[in-house]
Amino acid sequence: MKKTVFLMTVSFLSFHLMSCSDFLNDFLEKPPTEDITIDDTFNSRELATKALVMCYINLPFGLPPSTANPTSATINLEVQKPRLGVGRGVLDQLTDLNTSVWTAVNGPTDFYYPGLYNASLEEETPGVVKYHFRYQMQWQAIRRCWTIIENIDRVPDMEEEEKEQYKAEASTIIAIHYVDMLRHFGGVPKVDHVYGADEDLHTSRMTIREMIDWIAGLIDATYDKLPHRYADPNEYGRITRLGALAVKARMLHFAASPLFNDEAPYLSGEASDANYTWLGGKDRELWKEARDAAEQVITEALANGYGLVQPATPNITGYRAAYRKAYHEPDNNESLLITRLPDFPVYQGPFQQQQFLAIFQYGSFNPTQNWADMFPMTNGYDIDPSMPNYHASNGYDNQLPNKDRDPRYYESVVTNNDEWGILSPGVARMWHGGAEKLLNRYCYHGIATRKFHLGGGSGGLTATGLPLVWPYVRLAEIYLNYAEAANQYEGSPSSLALQRVNDVRARVGLPGLPANMSRDDFHQAVLKERCCELGFEEIRWYDLIRWKMEDRFKVTLRGLKSWLWVDRAQISGGYSLDGVPEGTRDNAYGAAIPGLVNDDAPVWLTGDGIIGNAGTVYVRLPATAIPNDPRPTANTNYDPGRHIITYHYYNFPETEIRAWAVNFSPKWYLSAFPIGEVNKNYGLVQNPGW
Repeated sequence: MKKTVFLMTVSFLSFHLMSCSDFLNDFLEKPPTEDITIDDTFNSRELATKALVMCYINLPFGLPPSTANPTSATINLEVQKPRLGVGRGVLDQLTDLNTSVWTAVNGPTDFYYPGLYNASLEEETPGVVKYHFRYQMQWQAIRRCWTIIENIDRVPDMEEEEKEQYKAEASTIIAIHYVDMLRHFGGVPKVDHVYGADEDLHTSRMTIREMIDWIAGLIDATYDKLPHRYADPNEYGRITRLGALAVKARMLHFAASPLFNDEAPYLSGEASDANYTWLGGKDRELWKEARDAAEQVITEALANGYGLVQPATPNITGYRAAYRKAYHEPDNNESLLITRLPDFPVYQGPFQQQQFLAIFQYGSFNPTQNWADMFPMTNGYDIDPSMPNYHASNGYDNQLPNKDRDPRYYESVVTNNDEWGILSPGVARMWHGGAEKLLNRYCYHGIATRKFHLGGGSGGLTATGLPLVWPYVRLAEIYLNYAEAANQYEGSPSSLALQRVNDVRARVGLPGLPANMSRDDFHQAVLKERCCELGFEEIRWYDLIRWKMEDRFKVTLRGLKSWLWVDRAQISGGYSLDGVPEGTRDNAYGAAIPGLVNDDAPVWLTGDGIIGNAGTVYVRLPATAIPNDPRPTANTNYDPGRHIITYHYYNFPETEIRAWAVNFSPKWYLSAFPIGEVNKNYGLVQNPGW
């Protein structure tokens, strides 16, 4: 096979330009324009390869690199999709893991949290929704792929094997887009060729069963034409055999879950009656298909040099580095399929426009304490009594929350005194009045997201210059998929299912789960493990909806406050305790004392040997200097010889409670189709509840 230089930055071929953004017209065979015709394109291997590259540019990418107004009408939807995530946000912000507090117009805070999302919004403001039926430009991408499949055989200077490989890549890309539409809408119209101008475009939605068979068929017919890897390391992101099989495995895993695969639909309605939003019954064998598909991926991966990234050293440094490499670096032997942005090959500075990193510091990526509490201790035990692997002797102290935790905890959220950027002092100060706490709304709820951002601000961002890639499917996900599917099909956690989960945990030095777990406890443990391993990778939302987890939509979201305290003896001129309230564990070290004016109010505590030196009196520090108050400010570096830190856990205020927490409807499990698209009456039945 001839070597292919697979560059993502290529000119836009004119025959791919779209003159409309309407689904009905996206598949019309349009006459070529300007100088390059379809005949020209498929008369040259070079141009045919560029045409294939164009099929890749609209693959899903989970980070929103654009800070543009998502309600703006200036986006040219003919050549550019509004890559804005959920309108300046990410999918995990709609879950219990993450929240947005950015005050600029964005999807989560302006439309999803207040419950204002509806079918009309899909029509009028596509940039703020989590996945749009047209403006993801998936239909244009699918049309490009069918153009490749239908015309590549005409190229004279290509070998037959390479032509079949190009078809397989195009088929997998079609499958990827259909998997995402399945997960957001259920059944959607089937497009199996480039439509001619005289063809009838009125087509109804596929049933869920038809969607399953259609997507699986696209992969099964072509995956063996793909290589396991490419010789050129710069071709990372190009679809491999394992990537194609992983797409099928992910689809079967989702389809086997109760959202579609249950004794009754999640909500009644015309779409449910037609089996567009469920299978029409419960098929236990789908879990077997999901298990077997995951096993095929794992078996082939291990036989061909793939595997979970392993630590170079068996310590916290090695575990953190291995986890970071697994999701953040390209070509790491764990990523089965990654996606890229052609116009942003690397991370740029955090304040530059058109970079998602810019909006971290405006409060768009605030992790919840709910997510933080999911990470176990290094001894493997959970810290929350409601969690499946809780043990009273886990060693957790909520006033030492960052001590001896799962290494993924430190790589997922930024905590006090952990590494922060590449500039001095290089540590995070997230307490009240600390330098990073003062960074706009970066850690509004007390902790900040490290994952993908890696830490740092201004010119000191750790990620700057690194490849900007999205781990669409990692082998770790397939391991956990196998464990879940096997448990559901077999009725209890088999030794192999347990081993798959324990392999993921062992990568970061955690002990395995106990072997005597019940089916339900193991299921809950796997779902939690997915949050720890795959948080912020567009997994949690799909887990919530496929298991119809109404309770997690309604869960009380929690935040964290922390304060820096100084040894009273080290305050210049001394410090009187007259009239100053005492902080204790019972009153959260002053945070719960009634009548305190604000977070700067003076409070003192006596160290007990765990929180501070036994018998030493400590005074809480304010964010800013206060007239006639001898306390220094908290905007300083932590000195273990002088300082202590205390923590207070709180529920989100009423103003930040999401509408579905008090007024939930199962309709949220699937998106609405744009009302204008439904009204065209070509067979697009609206989803239940919308």
